[in-house]
Amino acid sequence: MTDAKKIRVELFTSNLCSRCKQAKQVLSELVVELGEQNFELEFVDVVKHIDRSVEQGVLSTPALVIDKHLVSTTLPRRQELKTLLEDSIGQSS
Repeated sequence: MTDAKKIRVELFTSNLCSRCKQAKQVLSELVVELGEQNFELEFVDVVKHIDRSVEQGVLSTPALVIDKHLVSTTLPRRQELKTLLEDSIGQSS
């Protein structure tokens, strides 16, 4: 992905979320696997950024937003998450 914009990936999490730690780990691994140069990854604490969370439609955690579109409100399986990211790369090319 050269001279193209990076895909913005935001994972909305909470300290009280039992699956958020795993979601962070899996998402981080997939971003590395698919090429860090393709992504702008940010972890967003829903408590600290409540206005932003509401604006994105995040009602539960972990929630995944790709390029300002809420794509998942649960922890998808690794392969499903990989497919979402790969599809995003394909759309931005």
